[in-house]
Amino acid sequence: MAIAKVKVVEEEDNLLTCSICLEMFKNPKYLPCLHTFCKLCIHSYIQSSVSQEIINKGFKCPVCRTFVPVGEHSSNSECWAEELPNNHLIISMIDRKALQKQDKLCNVCELSNINQEAVSWCSVCQEALCTVCENCHRKFKISSNHKIITLQEVQRDRISYVSGLPTCEYHLDKFVEMFCVDHGQPCCTICAIVKHRECEKVIGIEDAAAGIKETKQTTDVLRSMMQWKTLLVKSIQDTQENVCSVEIMEKTIFSEIEQWKNDLIEHVNNLEKTAKDELIFKKKRIVIELADTMTEMSSLKSTVENWHKILSACIIDGSDVQCFVEFNKLVQKKKQKESEIKNATSNISEQTFSFEMNRVIENIQKTVKCLGEIIVD
Repeated sequence: MAIAKVKVVEEEDNLLTCSICLEMFKNPKYLPCLHTFCKLCIHSYIQSSVSQEIINKGFKCPVCRTFVPVGEHSSNSECWAEELPNNHLIISMIDRKALQKQDKLCNVCELSNINQEAVSWCSVCQEALCTVCENCHRKFKISSNHKIITLQEVQRDRISYVSGLPTCEYHLDKFVEMFCVDHGQPCCTICAIVKHRECEKVIGIEDAAAGIKETKQTTDVLRSMMQWKTLLVKSIQDTQENVCSVEIMEKTIFSEIEQWKNDLIEHVNNLEKTAKDELIFKKKRIVIELADTMTEMSSLKSTVENWHKILSACIIDGSDVQCFVEFNKLVQKKKQKESEIKNATSNISEQTFSFEMNRVIENIQKTVKCLGEIIVD
């Protein structure tokens, strides 16, 4: 029971807290979406958020972002907050909360360190007043229209009737006292006489509101709101879970992309190794072939040098017979050796090699624009 009471108090405190300044409402004004803000808070918000391009159109609610049109008759944004309707329900609740804490001393006299018993309460200034301060309050032009009630009325639980009475939409200094059934519109007595004089049924606001709390319509609307609340709470939870799921999926996809990149790098490294191994193998084979050719030519060169020495020695130091014999030996082998030299020297050519890129790899930067596509279901 105590826990439930504490919960009710917390919910009431939240209801009486401005979502901009996070303090109890001061001059609460409400928007068409029913979100309520301090007059000064919503005025500051309007001035800071409304741009010159939409100065004649309206602004968005700070909470739900619903657009609030202001109409063509109010082009000056400085007046928008003032023209918003007062939230009399909030005012009533604040008054009740303040009066519950009131120690029945005049708040004005307390500023002068005087303890004077309070006899009334100003629902606009939210201050308790003694008899003298109440009389002064009524005389000042700025506060002459303030609704002042006696503390005895508060004790008889008439605060909800007096402080909660809203002002007329068209005459802000008049309270709503009538209700036009034809138009379904609350109004003050001036509106009832001027705007609704031809309407068939205009009744007192108390008669129109009698029993509203116990009607089936009110109960059905309250039940619908509870159902909406339950649905929205469940939907918010599901959406939060979806957000968490998306976060997890993001990490998973990041890992997949990273793994794919590593696999691709590993594959490219393997291709690089294969290409380099092939280069080394073919270069080695060419070098061996060239070495064999040089060995063959060196052998022929050695033979030719030896033959040249023998024939030269015979010509210089040998007899004609010796020269004739050696000459015939060389002549018999000359044709064969000449053929071997011709074959060995005719195959000499510059050995070159190059690397021809795979066409797919060569055009990969042009043809492959992304690693893949993120598909949102």
